[in-house]
Amino acid sequence: MKHYPVLMKEVTLPSGYAPSIVLKLVAPEYPAAMAKANKKGQVWFELFVESNGKVRDVRILKSTDQAFDSVSIEALKKSRFKPALFQGKSVRSHALKNTIEFSLD
Repeated sequence: MKHYPVLMKEVTLPSGYAPSIVLKLVAPEYPAAMAKANKKGQVWFELFVESNGKVRDVRILKSTDQAFDSVSIEALKKSRFKPALFQGKSVRSHALKNTIEFSLD
């Protein structure tokens, strides 16, 4: 079971802003019913990070099956980040939009 995050395209950031950085990305567990049925899936999400580096909110933007949603949210909320900085101070941030791939290959 492999999980490969997909990187986002580059964006221009305001002067004095440093984006949050992934310190620990937790991979979700494969839902047992989906594994038994040999179903693959994808979950598109965005997440927001507090100024302390903890994930504040995870939003599912789209998924191939709702069975993958809750395990994705649960795992992503356990992930940790170096918080974004603005003029040297930790700030809340919209950390990333990304995709989780579920595959039994």
